[in-house]
Amino acid sequence: LFGGFAATGAIARTATNIRNGGNSPLAGIVHALTLVAILLLLAPLASKVPLAALSAILFVVAYNMSEVRHFARMTRRAPRADVAILL
Repeated sequence: LFGGFAATGAIARTATNIRNGGNSPLAGIVHALTLVAILLLLAPLASKVPLAALSAILFVVAYNMSEVRHFARMTRRAPRADVAILL
């Protein structure tokens, strides 16, 4: 809202990699090489993507990573003092 930008790309990529079974250093290397190849080949097309579309994609990814059901279950089961601190 105030000119900031998302800075958790590495965390999002790591979480996605782990969820899909990548748990070795080789998985991280393959992931990095794939991203470099995509950037080199598709960089000219990236300038054509509207920033509003990218921000919408980031919101959807953040929502999917947030695990809303787990959060709701945790707030119901945790002690009230812990929930108050969390919120």
